[in-house]
Amino acid sequence: MKKLVLISLLAFLCIPWVNALGGKFTLSIDTKDGHTMVFYADRGRFKSQITYKNKVKEVRGYYAVLFDTIYFWKSSRHILTGKNDFDLHEFLRENKNLTIFKLGYKNNQLTIKKISEDPRLGIHILDGELFGTLGFHENLTNTN
Repeated sequence: MKKLVLISLLAFLCIPWVNALGGKFTLSIDTKDGHTMVFYADRGRFKSQITYKNKVKEVRGYYAVLFDTIYFWKSSRHILTGKNDFDLHEFLRENKNLTIFKLGYKNNQLTIKKISEDPRLGIHILDGELFGTLGFHENLTNTN
């Protein structure tokens, strides 16, 4: 009985990742603090390039989609260019393994809610562009 419950729970938790296997999209975000993020996602895996203050880093990992929410799990990070000056906000951002974006449309403009790395800053609402489909059942796309 315990094995059946465990298997059922794991199957239920895998639904967002299985849904992501049917997606292929590009998500571009410009944040208010000067970051430019571009996510290239294809069938459950993603690669992103993040630019901040002349520093470029590449992040790779896995993503899952549940309704209008995208979960990005970082598996590797490489700093491609830039100085290695210590900045607390950047340190928190670089050591975060899970990033969650909640997507929506307001006045035909894609809005993205993102929880900040620093809990004191709360939730940020950002603008972005999405091209492609998120998954088998998610059709929240920007056709501009």
